[in-house]
Amino acid sequence: MTIILTTLSRKAFSGNKSNIIFNIQVTAICPGGVRTDFLDQTSMKRPAKQIEDYDVVRQTMSGFDRLNHNQSGDPAKVAQAIIEVIKMVQAPGCLYLGVGALAALQHQINHVVEEVNQNVALSQSTEHE
Repeated sequence: MTIILTTLSRKAFSGNKSNIIFNIQVTAICPGGVRTDFLDQTSMKRPAKQIEDYDVVRQTMSGFDRLNHNQSGDPAKVAQAIIEVIKMVQAPGCLYLGVGALAALQHQINHVVEEVNQNVALSQSTEHE
């Protein structure tokens, strides 16, 4: 049995790839931008009254407007990739779909490696002598 999770649930199952006793595999699907109607006015409503304290949210939403229907991901291909994961005997713990998702992952990996390398001595200083 394979359970598919979206990006928001990924942290809860990070490193918990499978449950051998119950034959349950968990795959966190981490898609990049997928071209759908989700960001359209028909799918996402915005408040009529604008509150100044929420300007940062409004700016973020403006960014979404620019992305709308310009995402590189094909929803049919994302669905097909998920179906392929379900068919796998050994599903991955995490699957990044799309160029954007892979680029974001690579950026995060580079950041983690840099941060770890900057603090190696401190990390190792906690061992018994």
